[in-house]
Amino acid sequence: MKKIKIFVLVWLFCVSSAFAEEYEIKLSRPIEKGKKFRLDASSHTLSLMTEIEDGKVKDEKRIEMTVNFIARVEVLAVDEEGQITRASYTVEKLDSIDQGKVKSLLSEGEIIIADTDDNKTDFIVDEKHVGYDLEMALQQVVSQGSGTKDDKIFGTKDKKKIGDKWEIDSEYAALDMQSKKIEVKKEFLYGTVSLDDIVKVNGIECLQLQAQINVDKMDIPMPDDVQVEEVTVKAGYLGKFPLDQSYQALETVREMTFYFKARGTPGTDDEKKRMEATMENSLTTKIEYLK
Repeated sequence: MKKIKIFVLVWLFCVSSAFAEEYEIKLSRPIEKGKKFRLDASSHTLSLMTEIEDGKVKDEKRIEMTVNFIARVEVLAVDEEGQITRASYTVEKLDSIDQGKVKSLLSEGEIIIADTDDNKTDFIVDEKHVGYDLEMALQQVVSQGSGTKDDKIFGTKDKKKIGDKWEIDSEYAALDMQSKKIEVKKEFLYGTVSLDDIVKVNGIECLQLQAQINVDKMDIPMPDDVQVEEVTVKAGYLGKFPLDQSYQALETVREMTFYFKARGTPGTDDEKKRMEATMENSLTTKIEYLK
C-alpha cells in the first residue's frame, strides 16, 4: 500500500510539473537544405451542389476525391526563412480515388521535382511539367513555402502552459485572405488556439496544438441578378510540434467546410431558384525524418 501511495504521489508531481511548465509556441520551423524525410499524406475532398426550384430539389451534383501520397523527400533549396522552395519526391505511392474508382497516378520510384515561387508550386517529372489532373492531385498533398504566416495568425509571443487558449490574429488573417482575392472583414473572422497536451510521436516529445477558425461572412463576386444569402467557413487544425524546434510538425490534420447559398438565375429576374453548395476538405500528413 505504501508503494502505491508513493507511486501516486510521484505521478501527481510529474503531471502537475508538466502542466505548470511554460512552452514557447513556434509553428513555422526552418529546415535545412539536404534534409530528408518520409512523407505520408492523404487528402479528401467532397463537393455537393444543389439546385432548388419552388422548394424542390431540381438537380444535385456530388464530386468526391481522395489522394494518397507516400514519398521520400529531399530538400533541395530553402528561402531566407528556411522554408522549402525546391524539393525532390521519390514516389512510393501516389493514387487517387475519384468517384469510387482507384487510379495510380505515378509508379513507385518516379521522381517529382517541386519548385515553389510566390506561393505557387510547379511540379516536374522527367524534365516536363505535369499535366492538369496530376497537378491538381499533387496540390492537394504537397505544401511548400508557407513562410511564417502560421505563426503570425495562430502563434503568440507569450509562453504557454498545457491547457492555455488564445485568440488568433483576426486582422492579419483577414489581410492574408484579401491578398489572395478573398474579401473577408476581420470582424467576421475569429478563432482560438489551444495547447492541449504533450504527446510522443515516434518517441519524440511534441506539443499538441489545436485551432478552430470561423468565417461568418465574406464577399463573393456574383452577377447583379444573383443574391448571396449566406457564406460561411469553418476550419480546424491539429498539429504535433516537437519540443526540439529544429524539427517541423510530425503530424498534422487540417479540415475545412465551406457553405454557400444564393438565390436567383444569372441573366433573368427569376428569384424562385436557389443554389446551395458545400465543400469539405481534409488533409492528414505524417513525416518521419531520415538519416
